[in-house]
Amino acid sequence: MTRIGLSRIVGMAALLCSACTGEGADEPLEPDSVLTYNIYLGADIAEPLRASSMQELAGRIEAAFATFQANDFAQRAEAIADRIAEDQPTFVGLQEVVTVYIQPDGDRRDGGFAPATELVIDFEQVLLAELVERGLDYRVAVRGENSDVEVPSASGEDIRLIDHDMILVRADITVEETHANQYAARLPIPMPDGASTIELIRGFVAAVVTLNGTPTLVVSTHLETSRVEPVQLAQAGELLAWLAGRSEPVILVGDFNSNADPAESTQTYDLIETAGYTDAWELRADSTDPGYTCCHASDLRNTTPQLEERVDFIWLLGSLPSGTPDVHLIGEQEAHRTRSGLWPSNHAGVVMTFAQ
Repeated sequence: MTRIGLSRIVGMAALLCSACTGEGADEPLEPDSVLTYNIYLGADIAEPLRASSMQELAGRIEAAFATFQANDFAQRAEAIADRIAEDQPTFVGLQEVVTVYIQPDGDRRDGGFAPATELVIDFEQVLLAELVERGLDYRVAVRGENSDVEVPSASGEDIRLIDHDMILVRADITVEETHANQYAARLPIPMPDGASTIELIRGFVAAVVTLNGTPTLVVSTHLETSRVEPVQLAQAGELLAWLAGRSEPVILVGDFNSNADPAESTQTYDLIETAGYTDAWELRADSTDPGYTCCHASDLRNTTPQLEERVDFIWLLGSLPSGTPDVHLIGEQEAHRTRSGLWPSNHAGVVMTFAQ
């Protein structure tokens, strides 16, 4: 990765965002109940990819896969579905909705590229089944594919992970139009074999729905981490430039990986705010709650919460209704943990509801 290349990307994004407030800024916004939730893929995959040898990489991946299995998503999905059932939001923006495959006789360590196809788990299917079990009728309005990464494990298997963003909607909501886009700004990670590169890809999904007679654009995204802020900032610039070309008011949700703390706010948060978007958390009646959403330990077994940053947001663009919305966290309380003591995710979710 070269900083020069990323700087050029950031510069292009800044030019694109010189007029990033879309036409929908003056349109009436009729937001219904919305939830954003990074449901956590179950292990840290970025750190193992920085191994200095293929042997080290395989060992790290074996450990990460063990953590993934211990963070049993089938069990966590029950806790996540319970939280959704409590609020029953009209829209649910989800990040890190992964599908995982294995190739029992892996070929990656020997330079092969046959894709793993034996399904381990599909987070989407598991979560939707839990929602149905609770009598909830949600459907996938739009799904976007991001990174598709396959790496060797010391066990001899290859592990393949495909990451998705998606928006769920209640069955009574009509979806008029959908989009699933990948960002051009990406994070390349050279593999220690010296012969291949893994590209970490992120993107956004969008759906146009009608709320109280007003077409509204609902968007969910997951930006790159703050340790590579130039990439994150470039992605935010791409997103805002795309949104600026839309005429609808916007409900923009997701994990932006950008700290909102006024004393330590990062550039992406400031960029979105400057583009005219309103941070829904700032509309709450209680201004004392910091609203931290990130992050629990990677093994999800920390006995006390470790949420120390607010990086998951609901942004609003449009003429806001009168009244104070109910904006609160989910998945952050001790009572929300699974029966075996796992937190539902390493993030808390954020729910917003305007009084009708």
